Amino acid sequence: MARSNFKVFAEAVDSSKVVSDAEYAVNTQRIGGVVPGLAAADLHNKLYKQATIMAAAMAQVLVEQGQDALDSDYAGLVASIKKTFLLSLNGEKPDAKGNLQKNFVYSVEGKKPDSSGNVSLNIDYLNAMSFVGSVVITRDNINPGTRLGGTWQLLQSGRYVRTAGAGYPGGTMGGSDGFTLGVNNMPAHSHEATIYGAGNHKHDIYVSNWQTHGGSGGAGYQAHERRWGATEEAGNHSHQITIESTGNGEKVTFEPSYLCLYFWVRTA
Repeated sequence: MARSNFKVFAEAVDSSKVVSDAEYAVNTQRIGGVVPGLAAADLHNKLYKQATIMAAAMAQVLVEQGQDALDSDYAGLVASIKKTFLLSLNGEKPDAKGNLQKNFVYSVEGKKPDSSGNVSLNIDYLNAMSFVGSVVITRDNINPGTRLGGTWQLLQSGRYVRTAGAGYPGGTMGGSDGFTLGVNNMPAHSHEATIYGAGNHKHDIYVSNWQTHGGSGGAGYQAHERRWGATEEAGNHSHQITIESTGNGEKVTFEPSYLCLYFWVRTA
């Protein structure tokens, strides 16, 4: 429980014994200082009461914010006053070190905040949120201009987004929905082949002077003789080979998993 020992001087004194506000305002001793032995009691009462009531009021504010207000601890009293000033900002409390993060608004476009620190303004949301050339993405086909204002153009449908950079300036379009593979794009592969026969043919061989029985022997005379003959050529011929083909040369399409959204670009 926070404490305070500040009290109001002449708290219960009769008002007749305290100089009035009108008299106090023009009193020469208030203005020029008290002359020893000449200051009236009611003037002293006014002086002390006014000073002490302000001190007591400040002390009460400190106590209500959980800060001690003791005249025996000047440094602690200063620290308590600082914390209390911070605590009065819309009821927010500082941390253990007495720090409080707060955005102070004195005026915005000439408008002053209310007692709660709020300022009522008409903000240009269109230019605050977007600028000409910016893109807004929507799930539904609703032109952002109907709510934000400005002129918006729906980008061409059926296109994927690619970040701009070197070689790809912003706003350029390219690519295609499909492509046809060339020879260099195909993987290594094989084909089946069938060879057909070229028809029947034959070869001839002849043997002459072939004896099936022995003869009489004699000098330089053989019992029998035989000869090997050459076969006749059948002539050149050919075979037919067929290699199966496949494929229709259709374009290849590549389409990853997608979510369709509308892209709007602000043009004016």
